[in-house]
Amino acid sequence: MRLIALLLLTASLFALDENSYVERIGAQMIVGDLDSALTDSRLAIALFPDSPALQEMMIRVLSERGESARAYDLFKKRPELDLKRDFFLIESLGWGVLRTGVEASETHELMSLIGAFLTHDHRAVDILIAHLRSSNAMLRAQAARMCAQYRDQALQKEVLRLVEIERNWFVRIELIHAIGKLGCLRAEPKLKEIIASSRVTAEERAAAIQSLVLMTESIEPEQLSQLCSSNRAGLRLLACSLIIHLDLVEEKETIEKLLSDHCPDVRVAALDAVALLDLEVSERVMELLDDPDPNVSVTAAWVLCGSNEASEKLIYWMNYGYPEIARFAASVVAMSGDAGAQIAKEYIKKAPDQLVRANLAIGLLRANTEVKLAQFELEKLLMDEELEIMFAQMHNPMVSTLEQNLHRHVPHLPNYPQIMDNLTRLELINMLCMTDSYRGKELLKQFLGTRMWTVIGQAASIVLSEGDIEGIEMVRELLDDPDEKIATQAALVLAFIGKEDCVIEFLQSAYARAPWEMKVNILEALGHLSSEKAVPFLLDRLDEPFRLIRIVAASSLIQCLYH
Repeated sequence: MRLIALLLLTASLFALDENSYVERIGAQMIVGDLDSALTDSRLAIALFPDSPALQEMMIRVLSERGESARAYDLFKKRPELDLKRDFFLIESLGWGVLRTGVEASETHELMSLIGAFLTHDHRAVDILIAHLRSSNAMLRAQAARMCAQYRDQALQKEVLRLVEIERNWFVRIELIHAIGKLGCLRAEPKLKEIIASSRVTAEERAAAIQSLVLMTESIEPEQLSQLCSSNRAGLRLLACSLIIHLDLVEEKETIEKLLSDHCPDVRVAALDAVALLDLEVSERVMELLDDPDPNVSVTAAWVLCGSNEASEKLIYWMNYGYPEIARFAASVVAMSGDAGAQIAKEYIKKAPDQLVRANLAIGLLRANTEVKLAQFELEKLLMDEELEIMFAQMHNPMVSTLEQNLHRHVPHLPNYPQIMDNLTRLELINMLCMTDSYRGKELLKQFLGTRMWTVIGQAASIVLSEGDIEGIEMVRELLDDPDEKIATQAALVLAFIGKEDCVIEFLQSAYARAPWEMKVNILEALGHLSSEKAVPFLLDRLDEPFRLIRIVAASSLIQCLYH
């Protein structure tokens, strides 16, 4: 009987016409029966070898199975490329390459993950979930960081599950951040538990507060009162953050109470609320100028900026504080308008610490005062290749301080300290470009000539929008620089930060002569530009012998198709 049934089935398959085969294979792909789809595709092509529709189905089946090389070989035999006609085929080829990377080496898996994420397509969700469950902590952390931008119900459910069982510190931090960005309201009790716990790190508590604040649209007075009277400092800190986030100016009595909290972090947060909500300055704020905790004292001086008492206190901490406190005080001076500019002008030549002077220089540039002196200090800092720098908010989340780079290697982001140093230097060059275009151009040229632009390639998925270069015209001029490295770096800056598709042909031309890392950056830049003009070039890169190149090209190809 089985033999008869098999013969009848085979006979029925041979009786199908071309369109019936297309429909049958399509249905098999929908239900995920790729083995049957492949078997029927081979049979159908044997019967109808000249059918474009069946050849297209075979390419799609092979791509779905992750057999991207065979799929691309078939695609090359088709007529001349027509983007409108071949849109779905090209799309399937790109996803076929990205699926191939899921069981490859760590580097290839990471690039596959980043490539899928950058497509912003629903098919990336399955890849993100697969990497959230990976045995590799670096891949789990990266997936957690990325999934926050998708807000998919399946991702929310998986993140909520994992935050209960994850033991790796780096991954746990990313999962906590993801909860807030995904808007997982069911996670509110868990976040409060983290905030109140005395066994979690300060970074975990801060991440939980940030996530809970992001998720909160309103709060009842009784709930706020409970937070303010909690014996857990983390929950009182949460109360301050919610008052600021929800603009609760009517809670000035609550803030006044928290100004006397025994925890310095809560006093700092309460001072921030006074400043940001523009509340009336009380006698208690004046008293906090003499707080024994330097962070509280300097923050009080920020709230009272312009007063003689505040100026004296800031000068005191710049003279007698530890280097980190002196830099924090200098950054507050830089934020204090004309009064701060006056202090900076008098103190910048006296400060022994290079970064204190640099923070004061930023204030002078903002106030357009003693510009030459400020430029000199910042250029001197930029010339120091030994010192790595960063902008940090480690003393007060509302105050950005130019500080020595304290970032260390993290598993989920290669070369992280160098990335942050390069971004910080680029931001300082931006400031100088706005005050002296000629000198700014020279500094930018030197920066691009001495540093590989891997900062963009490695941080693209995280810091794609660090800000625009004000002197973008100067970057365009560097495209004509005789040094091809500088010209190519400039083109990458224009692509990633300027999003100018005029550099597409330039980048495609530079690709053949570029070293390995630069090739990857060029392919990523073309994806970031998301232009149909780059599709033929990226499609050709799917035939490269190196899997990593194919993965990056596939991601960029899909971005160009979608956008």
